[in-house]
Amino acid sequence: MDEKDWLILKTLQEKKSITKTAATMFISQPALSKRLQQIEERFGVTLAMRSKTGIKLTSEGDYLAACACELLEKVRSMDESIRGMRDDLQGTLRIGATHFITRYILPDILMRFKELHPQVEFHLVGGWSSDISRMALAGDLHVGFIRNESVKAENKLALIRERTYVCSRKPINMTRLPEEPQIAHRTDSLVRAKLNAWWNDNYSIPPRVSMEVDQVSTCAEMVARGLGYGILSELPVSQMPDVHKHEIFHKNGEPYFRYVWLTYSNAARQLKFADRFIDFVAAFEFGNELDALRVDRP
Repeated sequence: MDEKDWLILKTLQEKKSITKTAATMFISQPALSKRLQQIEERFGVTLAMRSKTGIKLTSEGDYLAACACELLEKVRSMDESIRGMRDDLQGTLRIGATHFITRYILPDILMRFKELHPQVEFHLVGGWSSDISRMALAGDLHVGFIRNESVKAENKLALIRERTYVCSRKPINMTRLPEEPQIAHRTDSLVRAKLNAWWNDNYSIPPRVSMEVDQVSTCAEMVARGLGYGILSELPVSQMPDVHKHEIFHKNGEPYFRYVWLTYSNAARQLKFADRFIDFVAAFEFGNELDALRVDRP
């Protein structure tokens, strides 16, 4: 068996489908079936059984797939360690980021780091802050960019800080806000709970949500077209010149801030290319409105 066989087992466990596994591995179904048959013959077991929803791995198949994951992770770790020993900066940086950060913040960072270190490649994974934090803690990512300060992280560095606004195409009467149509956007449950707490501190009835969208950018577009108000952070609001905005505050009078955090593990610091990227991000100068939002650091 070679590394590709282990990757087949790992992918088969994830996809639970011969068709999807073949497509993911870029091989034909007959070729995949033949490889699986060879693995079965090698160990004298049946790997999977067909079901109405696809295939189900046998206990032996599950065991071999788990071993495959461990072996592939070990190979990846060895490869990264060897690359980290070299004098030249190279490797594949595994980055996690929320959609907001991928749109507004990350492109400039990656472009300029790539200009300095052309042999470093990027593998980017999107998700909610809680997902990114979990993957970083598990070692599946070298660094993560998140928007939720409540999630766990081995190391966390605040990059920028944004104020939060109620935004609308028409003038905003905050006392009558519950009567107006709100355009809500999906976010982490902890972030949503924090915003709900602010609402409950100020209003006795829930908001009149007329529309719920997946992304902050979609919410901003709907608000810009006068379809309702949205509660948005400073960066998207700065790109909406034709809207009215009203900053919101906590009950104690403190501004309602949203932060962008860089998270990373101690193990990432042992890899030359990841260590250099972390320091690069910490000192990054955006050269636009983002610089005004940078958190002061020593």
